[in-house]
Amino acid sequence: MPFIYQHVSESGSNPEKVTWIPNGVNFERYSGLDTYDGGENLPLVAMYVGGFGNAHDVITIVRAARIFQQNGNDKYRFVLIGDGVKRSECRHEASLHALSNIEFRDPIPKSEVPRVQMEADILIAAVLDSAAYRFGLNLNKMFDYLASGRPVIFSGNAPNDPVAESGAGFSIPPEDPEAMAGALQKLLDMSPAERIELGKRGRRYVENAFDIKKLTEHMEVLLLQAINDKEKMNAA
Repeated sequence: MPFIYQHVSESGSNPEKVTWIPNGVNFERYSGLDTYDGGENLPLVAMYVGGFGNAHDVITIVRAARIFQQNGNDKYRFVLIGDGVKRSECRHEASLHALSNIEFRDPIPKSEVPRVQMEADILIAAVLDSAAYRFGLNLNKMFDYLASGRPVIFSGNAPNDPVAESGAGFSIPPEDPEAMAGALQKLLDMSPAERIELGKRGRRYVENAFDIKKLTEHMEVLLLQAINDKEKMNAA
């Protein structure tokens, strides 16, 4: 987590000893995949890829889908991919309200994520309003989303926000289906060219700061420095 140094400081240790190396993107996995057309054809596909765990807020996506269906808006199709303890709750909610605009899919291997995300027009990351994120987010899915070159909606509350920082989409309060539906509508109201530009911003952002090759080189330098420092201490 990017602000974990604050916890180190609060615990009485030296925060200057902390270096944050985030999750990153292996861009080779995105090589040769289709480019984004901006969502030229309706309905747009809004996709979630990841866990249905206790810290995730997938139910808010289901409830946003319900808002669209109740309003007679059939311009979105929601695809939710993954598994976890809260998946049954999400499926029950969709069944209870006879939502025909949602598709649940089983988890996929990490290697398949880039290809599957090519089906999406919009990608959604949603987490609960939890103190677990008080030191920041470091979500794998967020970096994969941005690497796909699609607009992203982030629903959560954390001191860092890759979507806002990159300008790749919209950030909204957590656990708020109306806010999520509103963000989806804003993206729907955009032209394909505008949605393409959002996706490009996200892609540039992760290319500049979250390339796994560059992060690996950084970690190697830190580890070598730690070895050198240890050797100097032993020799003293």
